[in-house]
Amino acid sequence: MLELELVHRECMSFSQQLQDTWKQVGFATPLEQIKHGDLQKWLGALTQLPNLSSVHTVIGESIRINSCNLSPAQRDALSNAVNALIPWRKGPFSLFGLEIEAEWRSDLKWRRVFGHLDLNSKSVLDVGSGNGYFGYRMLQAGAKSVTGLDSTLLPVMQAAMVNHFARLPNVVVPVRYGMEDWRTTYDVVFSMGVIYHQKDQVVHLSHLYDSLHEGGLVVLETIVADQPFCPKGRYAGMRNVRFIPSLKSISDAMDVAGFSQIRIVDISTTTSAEQRSTKYMPFRSLKDVLSESDTEVTIEGYPAPKRAMILAEKN
Repeated sequence: MLELELVHRECMSFSQQLQDTWKQVGFATPLEQIKHGDLQKWLGALTQLPNLSSVHTVIGESIRINSCNLSPAQRDALSNAVNALIPWRKGPFSLFGLEIEAEWRSDLKWRRVFGHLDLNSKSVLDVGSGNGYFGYRMLQAGAKSVTGLDSTLLPVMQAAMVNHFARLPNVVVPVRYGMEDWRTTYDVVFSMGVIYHQKDQVVHLSHLYDSLHEGGLVVLETIVADQPFCPKGRYAGMRNVRFIPSLKSISDAMDVAGFSQIRIVDISTTTSAEQRSTKYMPFRSLKDVLSESDTEVTIEGYPAPKRAMILAEKN
């Protein structure tokens, strides 16, 4: 089982420390080969973060990192880095008293699934992980290590910032799952809020199946509708929503992919208590993409988001 050596080396820059951590989970692409117009701006802010010899991480509804009092200059560097990485989609986080209220109250989603899981001493893959919030909750639930994959670089850098201080085995790397080679297998694989963006859902499920050890568990969360449909244009303001399944169609697809013991453990309608605009995600959110006259319908005329949590096993 992989054990990370997440230690700070004062002689190493933020970029060097990050690449060293990435290599330990199997991602060896140099930062200079990653093409993104904002990467240097982000790294410029992150490089100013202090290397602290002692921190205290408390994992609960909010991921809270504390230390002795930071100097004014260190607090300014922290605030500048957090602001440079807006928008924050998943959270909440609290960094040395700076409360980062993200768009999603991700703790509410976690509350709906963690009671159905046994992650004790498990290796976990989190596909479409975002900034690593759920990875910390997985560690809290007993996971030995969590590797997150996300194709969007901004949340990857947010994850790098948080773990610069937390130094826990919860590492997010910039990998487009299914499009880039990732052959490591795990005890548990999460795919939450990913599958409805896929061109072929059975292919995505087959990749998840292949990422599991024999006897492993998949945790799949997806928007569902009473009848499956393919949105024309956007769905709830989102681009690239390919297909909204029904409970039956997604269960059938999981069966085709080889999963067994398929069980639906939660169905919840998304509300503005869970997804909303905040200071750290100041753009439009759920209330802006629902019909003003009928909140059960999106502005495009589709059923409003309802999410199912599904567990299944690899034989």
